[in-house]
Amino acid sequence: MASDGTPWFVEIRNNAIGELVPTTNRSSISVNLQTSVSLAGPQGTIVMPVTFAQSEASTGSTHLTLNVSGISANGIPTNMTASFGPNGVDLLPGQQATSSLTLAAHNLTPGVYYLTLTAADSSRYVLDSIILKLTVTGSSPDLLPVALVALGVAIAAGAAYFALSRSRARRD
Repeated sequence: MASDGTPWFVEIRNNAIGELVPTTNRSSISVNLQTSVSLAGPQGTIVMPVTFAQSEASTGSTHLTLNVSGISANGIPTNMTASFGPNGVDLLPGQQATSSLTLAAHNLTPGVYYLTLTAADSSRYVLDSIILKLTVTGSSPDLLPVALVALGVAIAAGAAYFALSRSRARRD
């Protein structure tokens, strides 16, 4: 993270380091969505509208395919799913369309995640993108049972040690 709060990434395979920035809009297509959301706890669902627009000056219709990726081995944080409804939109010059982005977390580790939403044409050429900051607060519910088991084991071990030491003290 840069001192100004800008997220940075390191790409291991290609020995690259860089800043996460949306693509420069070189097309007549624009993507708009809330750029920062929070999830209270490691589980839950967020549904948000995503608006797409094509400028009046463009010619012809455009079919957009939507995608979400993030910083992880498989393109989206572990224990999270992302989906659009609908997954693609068709735009005419001067027209807008809306899709819903659904993010579902399943025991997602609390922290900050940066996801990139892209809109690509039928040739898979990215026409526009936007970065979404997802903040997950709270603690993982899976840690509580583990902590309780560890505490129980520690208490049992302490009791066994105490009983063993008393038994040895009686023999002496």
